[in-house]
Amino acid sequence: MDCNYVRPAPDGMASTTSYFKSVPAIMLNNLDIQQQITEAIERVEILSERFTRDGSGWIIDEIENVTLHTSVYDPIGGSSFIHTPDWIAHKMAVVNIQNKDEKCFLYCVLAVSHPQKYNAYRASHYEQYLPELNLQDLSFPLEIGQIPKFEANNSDYAINVMRIDDDEEESFAPLYATKYRNRKHLVWMLLLDEGEKRHYVLIRNLGRMLRGRNTGSNQVFPCPYCLYCFSSESGMQNHIDDCGKMGVQKVRYPEPPNTTLTFSNHQNQMEMPFVIYSDFESYLQKNEEEIGKSTKFCDTHTPSGFCCLTVSKFPEYNNEEPFIYSGDGDVVDAFFTHLNQERVRINEILKKASTTSPSPL
Repeated sequence: MDCNYVRPAPDGMASTTSYFKSVPAIMLNNLDIQQQITEAIERVEILSERFTRDGSGWIIDEIENVTLHTSVYDPIGGSSFIHTPDWIAHKMAVVNIQNKDEKCFLYCVLAVSHPQKYNAYRASHYEQYLPELNLQDLSFPLEIGQIPKFEANNSDYAINVMRIDDDEEESFAPLYATKYRNRKHLVWMLLLDEGEKRHYVLIRNLGRMLRGRNTGSNQVFPCPYCLYCFSSESGMQNHIDDCGKMGVQKVRYPEPPNTTLTFSNHQNQMEMPFVIYSDFESYLQKNEEEIGKSTKFCDTHTPSGFCCLTVSKFPEYNNEEPFIYSGDGDVVDAFFTHLNQERVRINEILKKASTTSPSPL
């Protein structure tokens, strides 16, 4: 949805356009269409309210465009056994259970709650535990769209699924991410495909599986929504809530020559009568203070001076000399003292400008 916003500006009204989108949703029953459209509208409204709240006075003027994208849903689900590709098998990170039925998903789940030390690939190890699972309203082979129902039926399990990335060699992309954080068993799976066949494989060692995405350590904490690997659980937890708002997504990095980000929305700029540019100089002071178990301050940046330059759109005031301060006193206090002096000077200029401006006819 494309929304146009306006707000008062010194020279009239400023305008800008913001773009919002909902997250993809799977519709398995046409009776659910109204609920899914309602949820999409609610999400866009939340994003619009956040933009107006954080955007310094923007007011919605009009909705310029609303686009609804649809596509045929391919109900991906696991079935009978498929051999593990060699490049994955060499990682020694997965257990590929050799089932002859369509319950590979269930065997992967039970291989986490009932791990086997020897011959973990044999489905016979897990068949005895199948009655422990609540399979109400589920059909097999289990489709990705049914995993939320499985998680609702079985409160001990949280499921994440990824697939082999078709666009990048020997890489992975997320397919399903659980919304549950503190369940007893967290199960990571890889969904293989071979023609019309698909097969769930249990991931036993995420560090080995995602090697190449991390810095070399086996202990990684990947985001289930984008598969970005963090070196600490706290880093992943700080990231996951915001990432989860967009649903599962594949991270794709730009390739040359499109690797430089430049500002292009010049129409969104607002001309200001005065602007102050400043730059600080600092020196390093040794500091051995420890913050937490894994963080230590090594140095403290202590300001030793600064330079400020005031520029203006009015030619008669656009000739100020730079203000330079350097000394042993309180540099930050001197900086704010200068800003306050400039504030008083600029306000006096703007008052004179407003009283001398001709009144409109």
